[in-house]
Amino acid sequence: MHRHAVVGVRKSQFECLKSLQAQLLAKEIIFSKIRNQRAVLLYFSKYLMKRETAYGLLLRNAGTRLEEISNLLNTRASGPDWKNTVMGLEGSASLIYWNALKEARLLPETFQEREGRGSTEITNAALNYGYAILHSYIQNALGNAGLEIYAGLLHADRAGKPSLVLDCIEEYRAWVVDRNVISLRCKLGSEQNFLDTALKKQLVELIDKTMSTKINYSQKQCKLENALQRQVYKLAGAIVEGKRYRGIRFKW
Repeated sequence: MHRHAVVGVRKSQFECLKSLQAQLLAKEIIFSKIRNQRAVLLYFSKYLMKRETAYGLLLRNAGTRLEEISNLLNTRASGPDWKNTVMGLEGSASLIYWNALKEARLLPETFQEREGRGSTEITNAALNYGYAILHSYIQNALGNAGLEIYAGLLHADRAGKPSLVLDCIEEYRAWVVDRNVISLRCKLGSEQNFLDTALKKQLVELIDKTMSTKINYSQKQCKLENALQRQVYKLAGAIVEGKRYRGIRFKW
C-alpha cells in the first residue's frame, strides 16, 4: 500500500473513533466473539451427546445463554457508557463459557479460571501462547490494510498496547485457539504440568493448520488466513467509508 494511502486510512481511523460507527463496529466484534464461543460449545456438545449426554446438554444450555447475552448488545449497549456495557456483557459471556468448558471436563482439573499473561497453570499458559500466535496473524493483516494497530475501537489506548489488534483478535480466539487447546487436554495437566517446547511446537502446528483450513466465506472456499485478511480489509472499509461490517461467524 502506498504511503499516502496509509496516511488517508489512518486519518479516517482517528476520525471514526469519535463517531457512532466506532460503537457499531465494537459491538459487532464482541457479538461475533460471543457467537463463536457459542459455536465452540456446540461443536463439542455434538460429540459429547453421543457418550456423555449430561455434559453435552450442559454445553448446549450454556450456548443458549451466550446467544441471549449476545442479543443484549443491540438493546443495552448505547449511550455515553456503551463501552462499559459492552465489556460487561462480554465478561458475563466469557464467565459462562469457561465455566461450561470446565464443568463439562473439557479442560484439565488444574484449570480453575481464565488467567492472562504470566499464568503458570498449564492450560492458561497454552491459551496465552496460542493467543500470541494468533496476535501475529492479526497484526500482519492490519498492517496490510494500513490501519494503526495502537488505535482501538474498544480496548483502551495505552502506550505500547496494540489496542486494535486486541479488538480484532476477539472474533477468532475461541475457534482458532481455544478449540486446539481443548484438543490437547490429555497432555495438559495429566502427562505434565508445564508448557514445554514440544507442546508449544504442537500448538503452533495446530493453529497454523487451522489457519490453512478452507472455510466457506462469501459463498466461496478459501483458507481461514485469507478470510481473516479479507475481514480486515472490510473493517478498513467500514472505518474509512462507513460501510457495514459483519464479523466472521464459524459454523459448528
